[in-house]
Amino acid sequence: MVLTCKKAGRWTIKMYELSATAKYGEQGYEVGKDVRVMVEGLYGVGNTVISSYSGALFVAGGSGITFVLSAQVVRLGDDSSVRTIDIVWSILDAASLTPMIPLFTSLIEQSTLARLRVSVFYTRASKGSFQGMYLLPGMTLAPGRPKTAKFLDDAVTSMQSAGGVTAVFVGVCGPPALARDVADVVGTFDIYRKRMAGGMELHEEVFGW
Repeated sequence: MVLTCKKAGRWTIKMYELSATAKYGEQGYEVGKDVRVMVEGLYGVGNTVISSYSGALFVAGGSGITFVLSAQVVRLGDDSSVRTIDIVWSILDAASLTPMIPLFTSLIEQSTLARLRVSVFYTRASKGSFQGMYLLPGMTLAPGRPKTAKFLDDAVTSMQSAGGVTAVFVGVCGPPALARDVADVVGTFDIYRKRMAGGMELHEEVFGW
């Protein structure tokens, strides 16, 4: 199991200190001691078995990308009904994409049964140059904020073109404003197209300080 967390509060600071200890960290190559944790969830009554949907749209803000990665995106296209997967990630600085490029590249290359696209948006002027940044076809980087409605419309169209008929999963993880935007887009999506797609399920994970 890989636990990805942001050092932002008492609990995550303790987790960071624990992982940074030589004999518990990766470089220590030691088993270490057991850590007792409490796990809560899942919450809600919706269907969160993403592999049962024909299309999946993930919208993430900042560290909310961990929600997308934990969904094991590559496996969604293997032995499941998922035909199209769209990842939309908003970050402050384009430089934040650099360490993630190898991972996104690997996801795209491994996704042979489902079409996978990664769209990254940065909201602040970048201090450095990223002209030499190579992005695999299927991955894009652009300034500004994503138009969620367009991405949802494209996701439904692509799913139907690929023969998908078992609904669209929309997952969002990020600050409250992002979650509200995605919820509004899903709620106001054309009811006829939603019905023709087999339905639409929204899953929200919101964080804020």
